[in-house]
Amino acid sequence: EFERILKPTCHIYLYVPTKYIENWLIPFKQKFKFNNILTAINMKRGKSRPNQFRNNSQMILYGSKGRARDFNKSDFILTSDVWFKDKRNKNPQKYIYDYPSYMPSYMKATVEESTSAGDISHSDEKNETLIKHLIEISSNPGDLVVDFFMGSAPVATAAVKTGRNFFGYENNPDYHKLCLERIEKEKSQIKAIL
Repeated sequence: EFERILKPTCHIYLYVPTKYIENWLIPFKQKFKFNNILTAINMKRGKSRPNQFRNNSQMILYGSKGRARDFNKSDFILTSDVWFKDKRNKNPQKYIYDYPSYMPSYMKATVEESTSAGDISHSDEKNETLIKHLIEISSNPGDLVVDFFMGSAPVATAAVKTGRNFFGYENNPDYHKLCLERIEKEKSQIKAIL
């Protein structure tokens, strides 16, 4: 369904298990133009094993249907004081607004575990801040964002916050209920602001 729904030049981001990336990469390359593998810090903790390293990164396959559309400008880069005051600078601005060229180092793939009950509602809950960043650079307000593995709805809530339309699917009844609750909560918070 991914290939059928994705419009030409649009981006696709697919979170894949690091240990089994080869199982996902080959079929991904058969259906989409493969652009890169992004890596974000994985905050999910697990039981230590005496003979293995923990997976502390989350692999995200980045592709597109055909040639990828250009990213939206999003990075704010502080202008140096020297260039800001330079007479040759015809348009002095404190910040430069530019295209993203890397994953920000503060972006974590998953939400950190919490000791307080109820903070995290999914065993592999994705970081909404990272997803929001990917949505903002890859789409425009009013565009459709699709998630076939909703989990706890971070893609849906990020889409709502950024003014995108959203379609999602979750087959687990408990997570489906959680998704609906989180989406409605986000919508009501936005209505309260307006």
